[in-house]
Amino acid sequence: MKTAEAGRIGEALAERALKKAGMRTLAKNYRFGHCELDLVMQEKQSGTIVFVEVKARSGNMLGLPREAVGPKKQALLRRAAQGFLIEQQMPDAPCRFDVVEVFLDENRIERIENAF
Repeated sequence: MKTAEAGRIGEALAERALKKAGMRTLAKNYRFGHCELDLVMQEKQSGTIVFVEVKARSGNMLGLPREAVGPKKQALLRRAAQGFLIEQQMPDAPCRFDVVEVFLDENRIERIENAF
């Protein structure tokens, strides 16, 4: 399976799981300059905006998916999140960053809340 295809499948599975967990989708593949947010969700109960980085793998040869979200990637995600919040006129909204790991070969999803 190609990386782009795994990414699309992973994002769809992650979004479905997050909706089941009580969130609603605000944006998919939101771009701000050279940065992209895979999913922007909102918790229905608390109203918290959740910026979600989805990492899908069909094997563990590359290590755990979460390991691909290092300091450089985190900085890009923060920049994109700031852009989203300003663009949507929500600069003071409560928010957090989650990482969702999708293990395609195991049909398993792990969510890491407040990942960074």
